[in-house]
Amino acid sequence: MSSSAPSRSRLQSAHRPGLRSIPLIAALALSSALPAGVTAQSATPVATSTCAPSSMIAAPTVPDSVATPQAVSAVDAETNAAITTLIDSLASCLTDGNADTVAALVTDRYLADAYGGGERMTREDYLALAPLAPIVPVMVVSVGEITFSGRDTAVAQVITVQGNQLRTEDWTFLFRRSRDTTGTPGASNTAGEGQWLVHQVELRPSSAPQGASAMKGTVDEYTISLTPSTVEGPAIVVTVENTGEESHEFLALELDPGASVEQLIRPASDVFPTDIQVIGQETIPSGETRTLVFVDLEPGTYTVVCLLPDADGVPHLALGEMTTFTVE
Repeated sequence: MSSSAPSRSRLQSAHRPGLRSIPLIAALALSSALPAGVTAQSATPVATSTCAPSSMIAAPTVPDSVATPQAVSAVDAETNAAITTLIDSLASCLTDGNADTVAALVTDRYLADAYGGGERMTREDYLALAPLAPIVPVMVVSVGEITFSGRDTAVAQVITVQGNQLRTEDWTFLFRRSRDTTGTPGASNTAGEGQWLVHQVELRPSSAPQGASAMKGTVDEYTISLTPSTVEGPAIVVTVENTGEESHEFLALELDPGASVEQLIRPASDVFPTDIQVIGQETIPSGETRTLVFVDLEPGTYTVVCLLPDADGVPHLALGEMTTFTVE
């Protein structure tokens, strides 16, 4: 395994991914149910923005009531439009693998939540790691009501499909004011203007589509077991318990014909193989349980591995931590 393997695993096993969660992504205080039957193909994106940096807009006017505990104040129309566009643009950039623009749409705190496992991650760290990671498509399914949570912050619940994984997340947005205080009136970057950025992401439970099949999993040192190993698709719910003493990840993959997990153990390069697609991922601390909801899985066999490294830097996959399941 190359010396960069632990770094690659760190980015892959992040959460939210997403946007991968996503993938990259992994990613809100309100928990709303996904309508029964909504799938990756049938869901309609809530906006149509392309991958682009956020526009500079005037600082929002926040009601005084926001300072009152438990107060809920919906954002104004301009703020709503800016944040909605930001959400969809981030999803588009993650789907395109445009790391430079992703870094311009988010704060370092988001990068820590989504890719650093809560540990500090700078834009420079992210841009160095992103080329090594898989590109996971991210589609926005719904955005809940966007409300102010402070003078320069807002929150909303965002439901996405990252790869084939349904993710429900609380997103916090930060209005970062322009530092240009010398601009003349009417200039595009004057004081009192700024940009909305995605600031934090917190995972919430996702509601499974009606009729989804159930599967239980166990991860340990260094095994993954699934019961049953054959289920009916296209939607499945996998509840995974970590009975081991180390953290493990449940990284679900779809391999193209001829592809092998050996490419992850003995890679020909530091770049994640293009003939292996990530369909979903969760990192599970010792003694804890996580639930993954998958949608629109085509019939076929899928592979589950753990790429987290042990104390010697050896990925758990190389120690035998893998299994497969079949969708009928």
